[in-house]
Order: sequence, then C-alpha cells, then structure tokens
Amino acid sequence: MAKTKTLCCRLTQEQYDSLIKLSKKTGNDKSECVRKILDASFKKLDPAFENKEVYLQRKKLINEINHIGNNINQIVHNANMEFYTDYDKNKLFALMNKLNDIVYEKL
Repeated sequence: MAKTKTLCCRLTQEQYDSLIKLSKKTGNDKSECVRKILDASFKKLDPAFENKEVYLQRKKLINEINHIGNNINQIVHNANMEFYTDYDKNKLFALMNKLNDIVYEKL
C-alpha cells in the first residue's frame, strides 16, 4: 500500500527510547514500528514484532507441531482398526496426555 500521508508527533523521552529499542530489536525503522503498532491495535493483535530469525523459528515450530498431529492421526486410525493392544492404547494415551501438557505449558 502506498504511503502518502506524513505524521509528525511529540513523544516523551521514555516513549522515544522504547521506540528506538523496538526498532533495533525488530530491525525495522521507527516509521515501520509505528505503522505496525497502529495496524496491530486496529486488528487487535499483539504488537510483538518479530525479526526474521524469530519468524523462521516460529514457522519451524508450527511445522513440527503439524507433523506431530499427523502422527497422532495415524496412531488413532490404527487404534480404531484394533492394531494396538489395550496395554499399547493405554500407554499411547498417557504419552499423548504428557505431550498435551508440555504443549500447553509452552503456550
């Protein structure tokens, strides 16, 4: 989207220091940080900006969670086909509960 409007505003020293710190942390210039904060506030998103490394780590984590989901689906399918014994099913259920607890702990 073309940026055609200019804004000049006054900040306290604390606000300015926070903006500079955010700019350095994210690798964005001050104007881009302000635009992202505005966009996030209207979209009701968390304005926690990510640098490229954090974005790639988050993307990798999402991919790993998807793989885990696929594995769980295969386990459930095999369990429904009577592939596992009752002992195996109970052990798998306990492991899935443990995994669920770990995921919720990290969120």
